[in-house]
Amino acid sequence: MITRGDLNSLPEDEGVRFLAREPFRAIASTDRHGVVRRKPPVELLQPFEPNPEAETIIRNDEIEASDLFIADLPGGTLLGERAFVTRRHEILVTDSFQRRHTAAIFEDDGRRRFEGVPLDLTPDGFLLSDPSKQKIELPGRVVALTAMEAANYGAFLLRLVPKLILLRQSNLLDLPMIAPANGWQRKILNFFGVSDEQIIPHDRNEIYTAESLVVPALRSSELFIDDGCMNFFQSVAGDVVRKNLGRPAYKHIYISRLSQGKARPDYRLFMNEQELTDRLAARGFYIFEPEAHSFEEQIFVFASADLVIGPGGAGMFNTVFCRPGTKIISLEPMLNWLGLHLNLFSGGLHD
Repeated sequence: MITRGDLNSLPEDEGVRFLAREPFRAIASTDRHGVVRRKPPVELLQPFEPNPEAETIIRNDEIEASDLFIADLPGGTLLGERAFVTRRHEILVTDSFQRRHTAAIFEDDGRRRFEGVPLDLTPDGFLLSDPSKQKIELPGRVVALTAMEAANYGAFLLRLVPKLILLRQSNLLDLPMIAPANGWQRKILNFFGVSDEQIIPHDRNEIYTAESLVVPALRSSELFIDDGCMNFFQSVAGDVVRKNLGRPAYKHIYISRLSQGKARPDYRLFMNEQELTDRLAARGFYIFEPEAHSFEEQIFVFASADLVIGPGGAGMFNTVFCRPGTKIISLEPMLNWLGLHLNLFSGGLHD
């Protein structure tokens, strides 16, 4: 029987220890009471009619600040995208201390399906959905470099890549890593110093157990950029800009979904985007489709811009590479993403 628990309160004989731990810091966004709050948008335009729900989302500006960590789970097991089971007492934990991301979320059937967690809920805890399924056993110390929705570019960039920060600071970046390794994911990992030889391709339908499973914390689960994360992305952007010194840059860019709309006409279709891009191009905007360019090119274009406009989506997550003070105009089609996107755009960098 697998029971849910918390990394902070595991029995001592589990042998779990923290290899690194530090508080969440967002100094510019922390008030005198120690509460982290995102900055409000400069302006909210509602072109059709006032939306009380949107205004409520904007007012709910408090960010939960929970410790960041790297935990070492002897004999730990990885289920799905980021559910972990301890060896001795079979306790289910996650890669976060945040209230919305504890193991309790896996009591919901939809959440287990969403994250590929092969567990069935019982009155006493959880059972493996297929107890006969063989585990992939890995020797030595192995990093679980995984995150929820890692197949999505924005989630990969904001939830998985920042896990490398503490790993680098703790001299653990050379360990083997269970990581999503589709073509574009592998290229980004290579860019950040993870070699092909280190990568153990992650299949969320498999079960992995390691002699020592290293679990870095989900650093930005609510997509708010903490100080360490901001410094990391700004350092990367600075390196790319210096590498391309003297190259002409685009100051005003529009992040287009035109090709996405043609490829997937039933998915978040922007009905009159062609008209919008034509008008913006006439005003000197560079119409940029991130997925058509290399990762380094994306960084350069965003890091060089003074003004970024685009519909809410994965491409706009590249604003983490923008310079402080860059103006961001996000066209938000869905309220269910509004709060998270506000967090992303309000992490101390942008207007």
